[in-house]
Amino acid sequence: MTLFSGQQLIRDIAKRNVTSCTLTLSIKDAAKFMHSRRCSSIVIVDDGFPVGIWTETEALKLNYSKNKEINRPINSVMNDQICTVDAGLEVSQAALKFKIFNTSHLIVLNPDRTMFGIISQSDMVVNQDANNFLTIAELGAVKSANTPFMDSETSISGIVDNMRRFQCDALIISCKGLPQGIVTTRDIVRAISLSQTQNAVSSIMSRSLITAPASMNLLAARSLMVEKHIRHIVVENEQGLAYKLISFSDILANIDHSYSARLHASLEHKELKLQVAERHLHLANAVINASSDGIMMTDEKGIIVAINPAYTSLTGYSYEEAIGQPSTLTSSGKHNAQFYQDMWREMAEKGVWQGEIWNRKKNGEIYPEWLTINKVLEPYTGEIMYSGVFSDVSEAKKSKETIENLAYYDPLTELPNRQLLHDRLDVAINLSHEEEYKLAVLLVDLDNFKQINDSLGHIIGDRVLKEVALRLNNSITPGRTLARIGGDEFMVFFNYQNVNQVSDKAQRLLDSLKIPVQVNDSKFLLTLSIGCALYPSDGENQTDLIKNAETAMYRAKAQGRNRFCMYSPDMNAQYKERLLMEYQLRQALKNQEFHLLYQPKVCLKRDKIVGVEALIRWNSPVLGHILPDQFIYLAENLGLIPDIGHWVIREAIEQAALWQTLAEEPIVISVNVSAKQFIKCQLVDQVKQALRYFNLDPKLLDIEVTESCLIDNLSLACENLQTLRALGVQVSLDDFGTGYSSLSKLNQLPLDTLKIDRSFINEVPGKQGSQAVVSTIIFLAHQLNLKVVAEGVENSEQKQFLKKLNCEQMQGYYFSKPVQTECISAMLEAQKNTS
Repeated sequence: MTLFSGQQLIRDIAKRNVTSCTLTLSIKDAAKFMHSRRCSSIVIVDDGFPVGIWTETEALKLNYSKNKEINRPINSVMNDQICTVDAGLEVSQAALKFKIFNTSHLIVLNPDRTMFGIISQSDMVVNQDANNFLTIAELGAVKSANTPFMDSETSISGIVDNMRRFQCDALIISCKGLPQGIVTTRDIVRAISLSQTQNAVSSIMSRSLITAPASMNLLAARSLMVEKHIRHIVVENEQGLAYKLISFSDILANIDHSYSARLHASLEHKELKLQVAERHLHLANAVINASSDGIMMTDEKGIIVAINPAYTSLTGYSYEEAIGQPSTLTSSGKHNAQFYQDMWREMAEKGVWQGEIWNRKKNGEIYPEWLTINKVLEPYTGEIMYSGVFSDVSEAKKSKETIENLAYYDPLTELPNRQLLHDRLDVAINLSHEEEYKLAVLLVDLDNFKQINDSLGHIIGDRVLKEVALRLNNSITPGRTLARIGGDEFMVFFNYQNVNQVSDKAQRLLDSLKIPVQVNDSKFLLTLSIGCALYPSDGENQTDLIKNAETAMYRAKAQGRNRFCMYSPDMNAQYKERLLMEYQLRQALKNQEFHLLYQPKVCLKRDKIVGVEALIRWNSPVLGHILPDQFIYLAENLGLIPDIGHWVIREAIEQAALWQTLAEEPIVISVNVSAKQFIKCQLVDQVKQALRYFNLDPKLLDIEVTESCLIDNLSLACENLQTLRALGVQVSLDDFGTGYSSLSKLNQLPLDTLKIDRSFINEVPGKQGSQAVVSTIIFLAHQLNLKVVAEGVENSEQKQFLKKLNCEQMQGYYFSKPVQTECISAMLEAQKNTS
């Protein structure tokens, strides 16, 4: 559809009678001039040449709050960036300039650059030969800025502010919500000419509101606007309500097809096409040279004719070394003739080939690259060429291998992980089923490893695990899978012919840790607990086999660790009992199921109670009375010991404070502390808070720690013990001689008391070796200024033996077993009355 007449020239539609003025004319007088001439602009001239223009739109930029503003000379507000057009050009060229420069007026010039006339957007709409387009387009479809409704009492300066705000040249004026008229930039100019800028807008608005339905076509609307000599028309919706303004410029903006056509014609100009082609070529070269992929071009015979910088950096061959050489310059020799035959056959069929190929750099290094070859037809000569684009994928392949390792191998020990174990175990089960093999699955757990992690940190723990994994791997037959499936858990499976073979292999695993593991200056004597399940008797799938091997492993731990245990069906019942105990134990503290018993500590010289040891007991409403040996280990594994230990400290200190009023002299209360509390460094704060809350003298509290609390971390042990002693709290070393005894470190520990384990007291007097051990411990303690408490005293002979050795205190059934609070209270009361 042709929108503009190809023969109509700008001189045919331009207005010759141009409203103009000098540079010094005032704004007010210029506005009067425009109002009297009913024009939308005034051209400012100097010596006959146009130097600026001032339009109705520019009138919106004035500050009407200043009365003297309109008396300023017009050159102070004019737009000196005037847009000009030659009178001899076609009208479509003017339309293109309106669109490109976003202007409302064009000054038309003669060949000598003097002023011929002026055209506005309104002139363009009136003179366009676009009847077909204007007939089919409707007013409602014309896009225009949202036209706000303004109250008729709004000041003219307020109207100007809103025209600026909404970037429009006309507003609808309403009274009580009903449209009464419109105000345009021409009305603003009239107000300036009459010095009415401070009045209400009702004084200058056009009250003849010209409306048209949204369905009216643009041709009829244009005719109506020309007939009424208006530049704006109000559009009504289907309900007859005004909702927007349409101007000549809005209609012009919708006739944009011609602009595209004319612009396309301009772009086809030969010179412009050449500029675009050169620009594209420059951009293409820039992209090729900046590419990190190597690029080379060859002729039809495979001779290199061009390369980019990345080719040199990837292969090592410079431009001079590569140009003129065959494309086989970088061939690695790793591919046979068939590989290249298949490549070129695919090129011939599809015009493209891509894939991974091994090539050789100038330095001889062979590397993998991803190569894409395209067949290219040179457009001017018709010559066939080939482009090769390639990238070094060495790092990508390494990354892929790394990802696969992370997915299937444990990064610490480099053993297969749980995922790879499951995959291989499935294959082994299937093969065993098909070939009727027997399969053994062993679950291996490192005993007490968490204690090393908690006390010495994960760095030391990781080094211990790596050494353990190495020893376990060396103890099994090469080719068999040993996997790390958890923090300190491993699994191995293998085919066997008889059970003795399984036991032998398990024993080899146990023996692998007979020699202590050494990390830095520390040595660790470690043990394993191993559980075994057999296929198919103990399970026909890996889920059942692993579950039953785990059950057998827990049985090995329950029997004392450092042993191997075969699965048997009765273990499932015990396993369920253990799960039930775990559940009940998690509820016990919240349900107040724990209580404390107290066992007296007696002074051997005076036969008087000088202290008591607090001992925890659990009375479960579901399981009944549970001995500490049964639940303490479980609580440690479940991470419940810190909370339970805190409860014991508060309960014991509270009771000790109550007993001080009953005792003849203050008695010391002893509280056992788990290694978990000791390591977590919460113990000191808990003790401080409880002593302060119950107002107990710190010297009446004795914290008992076992040797396991001190394992291989003397600095941490000394720091915590020293802090407790600084508070005034006493510290005892419990079960001395039964754990990781280190006499060389004993004199470094801040202690008050040594407790001799009952296992030594049971054999005295009578057994010479035990007597020597007990007497040596007492002598050693006294040399270190430590008191001694003997545990497990059950008869008078033991009492007398200890008394002769100047042992300070005894504890055991000879005097009293652990009893309730009331019994201790009665003992203290009786002791007080008999003194």
